[in-house]
Amino acid sequence: MNDAAQAILAILQEKNITLDDLKTLILRESKSKKTCIAILYVKNKQAGETLKNVSHFLLGINGFLVIYSNPLSPASKTTAVLHVSGDNFLEEVIKNRTIKYGFDSFFQNNMPVFENALEIIQKETAGAQCIADLYCGAGTIGICLAEKNQRMIGVEIDEHAALRAKENALSNNIVPYEAYELSAEKTEKEILQKADVIIVDPPRSGLHPKLTKTILECTPKKIIYLSCNPKTQHDDMLLLLQNYTPIKLYGFDFYPQTPHMESLLICFKK
Repeated sequence: MNDAAQAILAILQEKNITLDDLKTLILRESKSKKTCIAILYVKNKQAGETLKNVSHFLLGINGFLVIYSNPLSPASKTTAVLHVSGDNFLEEVIKNRTIKYGFDSFFQNNMPVFENALEIIQKETAGAQCIADLYCGAGTIGICLAEKNQRMIGVEIDEHAALRAKENALSNNIVPYEAYELSAEKTEKEILQKADVIIVDPPRSGLHPKLTKTILECTPKKIIYLSCNPKTQHDDMLLLLQNYTPIKLYGFDFYPQTPHMESLLICFKK
């Protein structure tokens, strides 16, 4: 990865592309497949166009992308894809399931710790007839947990991630699998009423109040809540206490030597 980053920096210097033209350089690696892709976000579209002849082979990696990102926003978001050489995705093997995810999709990067969390979740979902996996991304948690003939439902707001979830379910022979391109708070009662277990893995802001209300109305037997922000998880739990009892709480150090941690909360219907 470092060699690829240095090679990209050398090309930028050679083409006189300055810091004012750039936003972010991200290198992502698959731990199990030992593959790597680089994504360069640029603010200057013309500068990005000059990189169209750069090959991933030259960089010694599996994929190289140049993305134009709106200069009016500080976030590195895709406005237009200017150049793709090689792969625009990565694959990770987790619990004997292969999960493909896009260059701009969220994915856990501490695989050993993530697999420890999955082991606990799998024990808690064993024997469930139907599981709803909300904020499912590329379907990672649900697909890695799914047992034979266990019905799985994935809900994800991002169009590309929801499509990946469907593809990953198909390639791993997870049937039946339903994927809905929806924000979690817009998940209808009819969807959640099918599930006896709900898994939620929300962003740091926690559960949307509309989703909390829907869960309380549908009352699945069990809620499994994986959180990257224990504070918002605590706040959400105070609302869920109306119908649920917290039984188990686990902590995970996904990001060593940082102030961040993940917590896994298991709740049973009263």
